[in-house]
Amino acid sequence: MTAFAATRPDILVFDAAGTPCAVVEVKSNQAMDERTKQQAAEWLRASGARTEYLILVDRDNIRVYRWDGRQLCEPPLQLSTSEVLSFYDHDFPTKKVYERYLTALVEAWLRDVAYHWKSDQPPALGELTAIGVAQKIRDGSTSSTAILRSSDGG
Repeated sequence: MTAFAATRPDILVFDAAGTPCAVVEVKSNQAMDERTKQQAAEWLRASGARTEYLILVDRDNIRVYRWDGRQLCEPPLQLSTSEVLSFYDHDFPTKKVYERYLTALVEAWLRDVAYHWKSDQPPALGELTAIGVAQKIRDGSTSSTAILRSSDGG
């Protein structure tokens, strides 16, 4: 069992069967850079967790990577955070947003993609469908309190 065997990501996304399929990391006060991406990949690799996607969110961008169990596949789907999240808070582009609120908005968006609670066409649904994320999380759920466990149950 590694030190990462039970780790809490900002958001964990589950498919309809309750299996984790995406890990989301959110930063409101800094941009996600190459170092952050590499740290997330090392964390996923060390945890042994079985998940198909890593989603990195900062104030400017949402980047969705496919995880093959060893590395993040390039290029990521890149979306404008403001364009996506202003659908859930019209003032988002102009207001100061703290990490907990940014996380809540991202979670609302992913839940909308999963079961269309707000819209039949959530923001970026077409892009997420094109890379398989929307289908994977359809009828699934999210949690900002779940612990990601290794694939060996540790």
